[in-house]
Amino acid sequence: WLNAYFAGRPPLWIPPLHLDGSELDHAVSVALLEIPFGARAAVDAVVGRVAALSPLANPDREGGRALRQMVERSIARNPVAIIVPAHRADADVE
Repeated sequence: WLNAYFAGRPPLWIPPLHLDGSELDHAVSVALLEIPFGARAAVDAVVGRVAALSPLANPDREGGRALRQMVERSIARNPVAIIVPAHRADADVE
């Protein structure tokens, strides 16, 4: 996996992961893993995907800004950022 990654090629598989964390953290990880290799996605798009994946992450209940902050915190706490690509979520992408 690392050889492909550092050679600039998309890895063909994801190493098995056992991530601790809340349901929201798991939804954030899934949303980040869906961003294609070499691409970036707007943080708002990640928030939308998290809301679709997790019934607990309801932007109407949490308030859109509060949910975005929770997702941003989860991204920042990502313990395996090279595998779960936190760097692909970008606040500057529209």
